[in-house]
Amino acid sequence: MADTLFWLEHHAISDFAGLVFDDGKYARLAEQVDPERVVAVLDDYHEMYDAAAEIFGDDVPILINGKYNRDVMRPTMMSMKSAVRDCLNRVNSWMSAAHA
Repeated sequence: MADTLFWLEHHAISDFAGLVFDDGKYARLAEQVDPERVVAVLDDYHEMYDAAAEIFGDDVPILINGKYNRDVMRPTMMSMKSAVRDCLNRVNSWMSAAHA
């Protein structure tokens, strides 16, 4: 938990409603939120990317490039800056579709 909070602070992310932790975090998220409402999850561990893809679909997870995943490839891998931009686009698209 401390490393996640450090990561969020390091990337100046402070506007969130809640956090889920541990290896089963995406299963817990799917229990708490309708999986159809999950448009993106960011993770820097490829195992967690795979878990999110299994639960939410292949188009939801984003693997953040970093020191823990230099030797793996996933369909959606990008820098943090690109991931934030992509997430904002996904949320805006979802909101536009929901209010159409």
